[in-house]
Amino acid sequence: MASIEEIAKAAKAAAAEALHVALEARVERSMGSDGEEVIRVMLVVPDGTMNEVSGEQIVATLLAVKRGVRDLGDDRPTVVSYATPGELADDGNSES
Repeated sequence: MASIEEIAKAAKAAAAEALHVALEARVERSMGSDGEEVIRVMLVVPDGTMNEVSGEQIVATLLAVKRGVRDLGDDRPTVVSYATPGELADDGNSES
């Protein structure tokens, strides 16, 4: 089983290559709906990036990140999501 740091490094490299942008990869362990441990990878991309990439690039990125985790010898399911710094800031400032 790969460490969170190893997974983050692999995810960041795979996503940066597929999207051609510098980004951050945030990784955490979580439980799936079936109670199985999953790896959640959030790719933090610059604002506006998702408007400039094709659907093919998005799919290629998802596959590259999942492949990168598998190549580390980690067979846990990998869930990939995207966010921008602006979206993360909005989440932190929202009131319940």
